[in-house]
Amino acid sequence: MSMSEQPEALRLADSAHLGYRIGWQREAADELRRLHEVEGRYYELLYAVGNKYEGESRHQTALRYIQQSEVCDSAAIAAAKGEA
Repeated sequence: MSMSEQPEALRLADSAHLGYRIGWQREAADELRRLHEVEGRYYELLYAVGNKYEGESRHQTALRYIQQSEVCDSAAIAAAKGEA
């Protein structure tokens, strides 16, 4: 056997390792695409905030808006149930 020839077991091991690396790279690429999509939606929400409050980041203002809206919606639903 010459130096350039590999035993069958080594060729199979190399092939399996390459398959593992390719699979891992595909998973990483899929995760990066998913994160990019999430980032896009996050920035869409942040920039929907037209006027951020002084001393707050856009994130903090957006979070406060959402929380206030949830509290108001909950109160309206409770009031509607009480009237029915």
